[in-house]
Amino acid sequence: MVNGYDYYAKIIRYNRICAKTIRKWHLNLMIKEGVTEGLADFIQGRAPATVGSAHNLNKVQQSKEAYRKIVGNFGV
Repeated sequence: MVNGYDYYAKIIRYNRICAKTIRKWHLNLMIKEGVTEGLADFIQGRAPATVGSAHNLNKVQQSKEAYRKIVGNFGV
């Protein structure tokens, strides 16, 4: 393997990129592209803010549709 785990870990460490930063960027990208905040939280695995939003059976389908719309923008 040319570029293994240690190689990428070193790049991430020295360029000050961490999982928290990537998660914030991803959330901002989704919201910028019109994904609702509740749906973006669901996609990222955050706990729902209210009990009612936890029982929305259509969230999985909605998140699939929203993700299809924005997946092309990840290379930005």
